[in-house]
Amino acid sequence: MLSAWDSTPGCEGYRRVGKVRHRSADTDSGQADRGYTAGLPSDPKLSRPSAPVQAIDTQVEAARHVLFGRVLPALRHALVGELQALRFGVSIVRASTVPADVATAIDRLGDQAGKAIARADAITRWFQPDEQASIAVGQAIGECLELVDTECQMRGILLAHDLDAGTSQVRSRSFCELLLASLLALGDDLSGAADVTLRTRQRASALWLTIRGDPADREGEEPRAALPRRMRWEDVDALARAHSIVLRRRGHRIAVRFPVVSKGS
Repeated sequence: MLSAWDSTPGCEGYRRVGKVRHRSADTDSGQADRGYTAGLPSDPKLSRPSAPVQAIDTQVEAARHVLFGRVLPALRHALVGELQALRFGVSIVRASTVPADVATAIDRLGDQAGKAIARADAITRWFQPDEQASIAVGQAIGECLELVDTECQMRGILLAHDLDAGTSQVRSRSFCELLLASLLALGDDLSGAADVTLRTRQRASALWLTIRGDPADREGEEPRAALPRRMRWEDVDALARAHSIVLRRRGHRIAVRFPVVSKGS
């Protein structure tokens, strides 16, 4: 929750992007959102893109290029792991002379093949996403954290989450892109080890995702492999504009508002 921000004087340094229809403070939605946005900017000028549409499109494509370059190694590693397990199962079938062992190994091959197909489908979804596809918040967060877990561990970044709306449905592409981009930008912006906490809360038809990073006293290091490019907050802002999502940030604290959708809609 963002209640810890309520006492923060002023709003210097905050960023807000995305298109949003403003409502009066005494409406139900305004009351519901207040606990998550207290102290954050409400200037409607900040919700309108200042750059031409063509320039914004270029920024979005550049941001996605960086994002895909960062998550592709994790996707590839997971797929290779499943294929290696499948190959190992085939070798067991070939070498075994006991019928019962062969039958057991064949059953396992079916499960391993299913996992490999699921991993391949995950890669396809990233590069050929369905704009209308929805996903449960808890599942989306689990999949995204899996993609950044190795890099975060290397950097000494511990990820924790508190899900109050894990079964709520959101648009898969916008949620996963903004969550991953925010986590990567936060990790690139932090100077060392840190504790990063994710929280989700649903209020009316809105799902609030908050991310907070706090420095931690432990060892951490930069990734050994060269990064294609660091994820910048400008990249995160561009993706938020592309999806017309409200995103607000101050330092290492981020709040993102997603519309909740019906399952299968």
